[in-house]
Amino acid sequence: MKKKSFLAMLISAVLALLTAVVVFGLSELAVHDVFGPFFHNFVYPACTLIIATCIFFIVKQNYRSLWYVFFIANLQGIIMFFVQLHNSDLSTILFIFAVWGFLLIVTLIAALIGKRIESKKIKENSQLTSGQRSTHIAMFLSGVLAFFTGFVASVFLINARHDYFGQFFSQDGGYITYNLIIAICIFFIVIKNYRSFWYVPIIANLFGILAVFVLHYFDHPREFTYTFAGWGLSIIVTIIAALIGKRIESRKINKTSISS
Repeated sequence: MKKKSFLAMLISAVLALLTAVVVFGLSELAVHDVFGPFFHNFVYPACTLIIATCIFFIVKQNYRSLWYVFFIANLQGIIMFFVQLHNSDLSTILFIFAVWGFLLIVTLIAALIGKRIESKKIKENSQLTSGQRSTHIAMFLSGVLAFFTGFVASVFLINARHDYFGQFFSQDGGYITYNLIIAICIFFIVIKNYRSFWYVPIIANLFGILAVFVLHYFDHPREFTYTFAGWGLSIIVTIIAALIGKRIESRKINKTSISS
């Protein structure tokens, strides 16, 4: 059984690597105008669709591979992102994260479908095994929700920072709302899955972390004050939500054991 699982993981990794190689080849050919100017304009959407399609079928076939297939298939994009990070503006980074968010959704959908198909074919050997598999899906889902929380809040903050909302939202109101959006979403994500307390606040605040330490997007002390205050609020909310979520789960377990 372990040999079969290892072989399936290896095959999934190889297929994901082949996907990355194919996408890299297409992008290089498009850069050198091998396909002409027409395809050059559609190379990035085409590569995104290729990656999404391959990830879907790989993860659907082996849903346990959701953790590493996404990263291997996006290997070129991840490397280029960190190489050119200092030369990219925040809007470009948000666009890249939006593409990765779309691919994360595809990965999650494929894993859920694959899990359902396998559960129909094979009866679960024990409740423990079933619980471990459900925990993996829940952890991945928490990470995806935290990612989109940070993305939506950052888009809102950029619009408020450039006064796109006019007099309806000031810059101060934009920072406060940004912190509240992240804190509220963190609370509901962690209270639903308290084991995600150690990575959800980091992912949700990832855009702010990049803006402060990498992009140097903020240039006023007031902006740093709002950002650091938001991080502190996220930590406090995470701790409270984790304690509440753990208590809720322990009560459910006690009720189940009593009824059985």
